[in-house]
Amino acid sequence: MSAADEPTADVLEMAAILKKSPWTVRKMARNKEIPAFKVGKDWRFYPSDVRAHLTRPRKWNQSNQSRGRKRAA
Repeated sequence: MSAADEPTADVLEMAAILKKSPWTVRKMARNKEIPAFKVGKDWRFYPSDVRAHLTRPRKWNQSNQSRGRKRAA
């Protein structure tokens, strides 16, 4: 099933799927930590896209603060 054929989930349904609070799910959507879109004032999600996004490998970047430091021997 493609994302276009999949029914969307609202904040409460996504919170139940992710086992997080609705407030946390809204915050994750607002900060673009999970793929989401708005219909009016309501956030909507494709559950398969959210699962794929959260399970993909992440590239960890070194912070600017630690980039210039040398390890003490």
